[in-house]
Amino acid sequence: MARPGPSPRPLRICLDLRPCEPADAGASQYGFGVADGIAHLNDGDEQYFFLTTSTGAEMVRHLLSDRVRVLIPPERPPLWKQ
Repeated sequence: MARPGPSPRPLRICLDLRPCEPADAGASQYGFGVADGIAHLNDGDEQYFFLTTSTGAEMVRHLLSDRVRVLIPPERPPLWKQ
């Protein structure tokens, strides 16, 4: 049985950088540090997407390239306020 060749499309990876709670500043900084490391990987054809808020997008703007993009979902009120 022949092994499949390389995929015609690059692997797409999404890292969720949205804070769970305002008190999670340390976890958020850790996530942004991981994003910084990922953005500097250059040995493959993967595409990276950082899911974040508009504030978080400003923090990763310097990491953006043709392989690294930001996704900002529409802001919604918490479920308990709906």
